[in-house]
Amino acid sequence: IPLPERIRSIFQNDQRWLKALGPHRLTRAAEGAEEELSPQQAFDLVPADLWFDTLGLLIRMLPGMGPDSLCRDFGDAPRGGLHKIYDAPLTHLETLLVRTRSLIVIDWRFNREIHAVLRQFSATVPAR
Repeated sequence: IPLPERIRSIFQNDQRWLKALGPHRLTRAAEGAEEELSPQQAFDLVPADLWFDTLGLLIRMLPGMGPDSLCRDFGDAPRGGLHKIYDAPLTHLETLLVRTRSLIVIDWRFNREIHAVLRQFSATVPAR
């Protein structure tokens, strides 16, 4: 089972993990403000798949933590290039950055909500 799916099932089975490591931890209430985002409200802003993939990457970056770790231990590096241990995490980070583009900078061409509305209306408009 892929790591993000295992993380999802852990979050679903034990609400303590959601409270401790949910996407609401990305925000901080202004000083004196009483309202903070709930984990469920934060998942409205950050897609769950993206969040679980991000947590999975963080877990993989911890050496020697288990079979999901990118490195078996702190000495696990390719011969002749200590810097090569960063290649896989950088590739994963680039992928996550591309996936978060619409969360950071609105790009209407890739907006899922706009596409859903357009698909709905295109299905009801007769073709000429």
